[in-house]
Amino acid sequence: METSVSQIAHILSEMVRGLVVAEQECPPGTGAANTFESLDREIESLVQTRGHVKKLSELQQRKNQHLPVYRLPHDVYLHLFKLMYHANPIGGVGWKVSQVSRMWRVVTLSIPQLWSTIDKICPVFVEVCIARSGNVLLDITLDQRPYNSWFSPFVIYAQSRKARLCVASILPHAHRRRSLSLIRCDEKIFAPLLLVMVPQLERLRLEYFTAHLPRSGEAFLESLPLHSIAHWIQPNPLFGFLRCSPLLEELNLSNAVIPRPSTSIVVMPVLLPRLR
Repeated sequence: METSVSQIAHILSEMVRGLVVAEQECPPGTGAANTFESLDREIESLVQTRGHVKKLSELQQRKNQHLPVYRLPHDVYLHLFKLMYHANPIGGVGWKVSQVSRMWRVVTLSIPQLWSTIDKICPVFVEVCIARSGNVLLDITLDQRPYNSWFSPFVIYAQSRKARLCVASILPHAHRRRSLSLIRCDEKIFAPLLLVMVPQLERLRLEYFTAHLPRSGEAFLESLPLHSIAHWIQPNPLFGFLRCSPLLEELNLSNAVIPRPSTSIVVMPVLLPRLR
């Protein structure tokens, strides 16, 4: 083995020596040497350009700091961003605002509420919102649009993997869920979100999903819209779930079939004093 390695090294050395001799015999202005010099000049020029761009960015930031709008106290931005969130609490508010400027980014990172709405099936977005929302309750709306018939298996697999990663990130924070909406979601992927205790849940919305309901104990649930459920809702689990939700104010059943039991059963009254 040592002999083979030494032979290969000797052959390579001879080849390199031959290339050097050939380059030295080339006319001036041609060959690899000239190419290297040209590349070195281009690299040096790009490095200088990058330095100028960095310097320009620093000067622009310094100039912006002298503008009146940048001299406003952070508390003013804090108040404005909170008003914006309460006026239209859509997902991605913090994400979008934080891209405007470095100062806005600093302010948005200090407002957990701006990151408390998760409405995109995107693992990076979900992880960022969970991390930056601190201990604030989460409002989660996941709408998994149907796959187009022309989607390749690779695209479908990639989208399913993204959905599974999102569910895996959300599951450990069940105690922080204030609302959960599952719309056109794959039961095999998203059903685990309904199989854990959700003590703070106030609103549950299921559309084009299954008849799964969270485990009992949803004492704070206020709203329960069920639309176009994929399978029939069995009466006993539904009534049991409602009995555990005394604060329920809204119950909306649309295209949700509750079958007649095959045997006669005694249904205990379901008391919902706040139902509107």
